[in-house]
Amino acid sequence: MYKSLLTVFIATFFSCGSFAGYVQSDNIDYKVFKEITDPELTCNIETRQYLNGQEFRVKTDSKTFVTCESVEALVDKTETTVTFNGKISSSKTISYDPGIPFVVDDMVPGLSWDEVSVINGNPDYKLYSFFEAMDYGNVNVPAGSFENCLMTTWEFDTNPEMAFENHYSLWWCEDVGLVRYEIQTLTENEETGEYDFDIKVWELDAISYKDQWQVEQHGGFEKVHIYKPEKESPIGKGRSLLIMLEGCIQTSDEYTKTANFEKVADEYGMVIALPEAQYQTPTDNVPMPGCWIPWEDNKARNSVDYGNILQLVANLLKDESMNIDPDQVYISGFSGGSGFAMPMACLAPDVFAGVGLASGRTLDKYFGAEPTAEEITDSCLALAGDYAGWFDTQITSIIHGVNDQKVLYENALLSAEVMGKIYGISKKDGSNDIANGGLTEEMWGDNRISLLTINDFGHGWLGGIGASGYYITDKTGVNYLEYLAGYFVENNKRVNNSPVISGSPETIVNENEAYSFSFVVTDDQSELPTITINNKPSWANFDPIGGTLTGTPGFNDAGVYNDISICAFDGVNTSCLGKFSIEVINVNRLPVISGSPAITVKE
Repeated sequence: MYKSLLTVFIATFFSCGSFAGYVQSDNIDYKVFKEITDPELTCNIETRQYLNGQEFRVKTDSKTFVTCESVEALVDKTETTVTFNGKISSSKTISYDPGIPFVVDDMVPGLSWDEVSVINGNPDYKLYSFFEAMDYGNVNVPAGSFENCLMTTWEFDTNPEMAFENHYSLWWCEDVGLVRYEIQTLTENEETGEYDFDIKVWELDAISYKDQWQVEQHGGFEKVHIYKPEKESPIGKGRSLLIMLEGCIQTSDEYTKTANFEKVADEYGMVIALPEAQYQTPTDNVPMPGCWIPWEDNKARNSVDYGNILQLVANLLKDESMNIDPDQVYISGFSGGSGFAMPMACLAPDVFAGVGLASGRTLDKYFGAEPTAEEITDSCLALAGDYAGWFDTQITSIIHGVNDQKVLYENALLSAEVMGKIYGISKKDGSNDIANGGLTEEMWGDNRISLLTINDFGHGWLGGIGASGYYITDKTGVNYLEYLAGYFVENNKRVNNSPVISGSPETIVNENEAYSFSFVVTDDQSELPTITINNKPSWANFDPIGGTLTGTPGFNDAGVYNDISICAFDGVNTSCLGKFSIEVINVNRLPVISGSPAITVKE
């Protein structure tokens, strides 16, 4: 029992070191680790947030957004050890006394240390740990390159008479703390009965520091919160940009505190800009403070906040330090902010490659007005004017609570219908459950529209585990911004992604034996890429259209043909198979006897 608990809690300790230069800075807000060795692994994302001396750790499945495990840890830092007391998913508790010394003073390669810790105060149950500091150098992980790092090993068991069955390798870097860890667990093969180590590797995928939000003035806005991540977007060139508009009564400040925006920005390389709505005082035309006002008739690219938002985008695109890809500019909003984001996306489809509408009113559906889908479609197209052709590459995500009484759910259905008419696509059959049925996902066309229905829920922005605030909730455990960022990355129609070329060539063939290798090239562009080969063997034939390399080497072709490379070029990007070699094996042929024997002889 205790050993299984140890495995569950082990990762929590890794970020809790407290001494020397390898302790993470108090300025770190949270870390995100990702398992990189097992593509089938569920619970492959681990987020650790640090707040008021506590660590909140959550593991989630990146495909389903299901929360698999959550830990609230109380970390007591002393001079040389870390004592952990915490609970997992509010059901199990575990503690160690004394704590486990992952980081000690003067850690240098060759230093070793050990500790015996009592588990849960029961002297009959102890954890025996042995540590050793090993290599020193630099570490590259998805979150960045870190210098002055030390790798330590940790072996532990509850029985000191047995060989240690659990082995960990930990990489610590100055001021950052843990950036990589490798877990090796001794497991038995049920078929053979033999034992081997199961290896899982977790790497730091994103890191956020406190006070990374900058407050600036842009494009007529007195206050714009801007968050710039270290990473760049996984697609295109540079970072993406999301303009996020808060709902009525909310302030943009709330989204910078407990809405988990930083985690998503760091993971997806997304700059987030939160302009504050100008109308902070209720008036006859603005019944609530902090409102965007999409119901005004003057909707134009140069009017009031429509023009201010476009100027904000232009300013950020010009800022070379931001390095924003213009093909990855998006807009989203909640409630009243969503109601403003929709006409904004209609006005400027050339600017916004994607839009996220969360619990907002459909265009023109204000103050009792009941326009039809056809009328709203015409209105949106009229706002676009000469820019309407850009709708061909725009995408939309919509999310709404089915029990919403502030902005009725019918707005989501109507918005999906309208955007479907504008894009010329229809809803696919079937749906997908997300977060154990907490949400239902429906898709249109080639995923250019996504409709998320929040089941058994009213009005609010889904911020994921730990989210809180005015109309910001952790309901369902799903972070909508995380879903939205992933949806934009996977379905963006404007970024020219590199072609993908795949195949596994045979590397050995006998003389006088047929050789055949088939490869596949896929690309998101309409025209086929140009496919070429370098260092083609003289005896082989290359068919770029059919995707084959074939031929039969002759009896004089034995040898090794090195550095063969097949590449695909789409006019912008080039992708190549890894260079490979083909060895033609010399075949032993029957000896050949030649000559013409005399058939007569004289006496």
